[in-house]
Amino acid sequence: MSTSIFMEGYDTMLIGNFYAQPAFQRRYGFHTDEGGYEIPSSWQAGLGNGSACGQLFGPLLAGYVSEALGFRKTMTLGLAAITGLIFIHFFARSLAVLVVGQVLLVITLGLFQTTPVVMRRRFCRFG
Repeated sequence: MSTSIFMEGYDTMLIGNFYAQPAFQRRYGFHTDEGGYEIPSSWQAGLGNGSACGQLFGPLLAGYVSEALGFRKTMTLGLAAITGLIFIHFFARSLAVLVVGQVLLVITLGLFQTTPVVMRRRFCRFG
């Protein structure tokens, strides 16, 4: 269960690494006077800040959901949701859809920030 935390850390930082990739710039960027493509800084900030906002709401949601459903069902629900939400990124045609997909995905990833840690503390006894 704790390996999901690695996935959460990797996924939230991955989108920021795409800004400089030529294929990503051609797909989502705007044509510049120099003949290249560029992702505007406002959209870069939107993608980054959307990810940060999702990381705030995910752990809050995880507390309520894990109390209502239990830890295992919360993790299973989160993993199933990520399986569906990743398609928003995969099929995004615009930066707006990419931002929405990023926020929804990171809210779900926020479940993985808290649920395994709380579960471990509750069920593992040392000593």
